[in-house]
Amino acid sequence: MAEQQNNFIHACSYNKLEDAKRIMAEGKVHVDRPVYGTQALLVACEKGHMEVVKWLVTECKADLTSVDWRGRTALHLTCRSGKLDVIKWLVTECKMDPHLPDKYRRTPLIYACIDGHLEVARWLVENPKTDIYTTDDEGCTLLHYACKEFELEVARWLISECGADPNCPDIHGDTPLHFACGNDHAEMVKLLVNEGKGNLNQENKAGKTPRNLAKVKVAEWLLANCK
Repeated sequence: MAEQQNNFIHACSYNKLEDAKRIMAEGKVHVDRPVYGTQALLVACEKGHMEVVKWLVTECKADLTSVDWRGRTALHLTCRSGKLDVIKWLVTECKMDPHLPDKYRRTPLIYACIDGHLEVARWLVENPKTDIYTTDDEGCTLLHYACKEFELEVARWLISECGADPNCPDIHGDTPLHFACGNDHAEMVKLLVNEGKGNLNQENKAGKTPRNLAKVKVAEWLLANCK
């Protein structure tokens, strides 16, 4: 039975709907039974397989409140996939809550920004009116994550259209500009300084400024442009 459950989840993960239907029809699996901490619906959402997701929810009655070990729902994981059609269906038809945080207080919108899915982020902000000022349990904002993952276009959108603050500190006093300088992302630093008015001299709780954390590429840009 454990092997069949694993095969069922594998079929859902790889968009093999007919295989999943056949295994389910044999009656030896349960739609919500986890294997290695995950479930069929969660893996299908993480891969963005619309037809598999619809079948699991509408015909198999998969539990939309299920979460993985990080507390992430089907919607969190779909935002990682970037499949907007699945996201729209989960929010509008299944009434999933786009504001629900995982165990680290990361919302679906945070995951969209982490993976650079700008179209998804825009939709979440404009349609369910998701809070753009959301922070995780470390006090990291959407802009912190965009800078950490070097999602330049997401960062540009957050600054220019959403009014994100590059000088907003997390619980350690680190701003998005600290992250960008520490990761040697010169283009991101340029954006934060020129368009976001980022403060290169703002200290974190360890007494370090973004300028102190600058590595090769950022240091070269700072030397040429921010004396």
